[in-house]
Amino acid sequence: MLLTVAAVASAAATGFGVAAWRGAAPGTEHSRLFTAFCVFPVLGLIAFLAYFVMPRVSLIVAWVILTGSFLTAYLVPLESCARHACSMQDSLRIGWATLTGAHEVWMLAVAALCLLLDYTRPGPVAAPAIVPEGADQDLRT
Repeated sequence: MLLTVAAVASAAATGFGVAAWRGAAPGTEHSRLFTAFCVFPVLGLIAFLAYFVMPRVSLIVAWVILTGSFLTAYLVPLESCARHACSMQDSLRIGWATLTGAHEVWMLAVAALCLLLDYTRPGPVAAPAIVPEGADQDLRT
């Protein structure tokens, strides 16, 4: 169940990244920040798929992608705010809007959390072995 939710959230975040890239004005040169804004959500699906090969590394990468996606989602509007007189309230408003309105960040957060919960989930507990009486003696004699 956790991996299914992580898969759906990662795929949705990837769709957002692709849509943001395709929705940009054609023929315009994209800034590095905008490129990172589009690439981080796309990497979420790659991190999810890598979870089946290298769970621990993929889990760390998923949280790094989440952090990078949040930072770029915050910095893109802040960059446009910096082009004109921007007050502290404006930057706080942008931060709040990023937390509440950046859907790709929430999707990546759900995916990273589900991967973490799956990784830390206790495995199946083996039933205690039934040892016949007298089998605990040393048989090397």
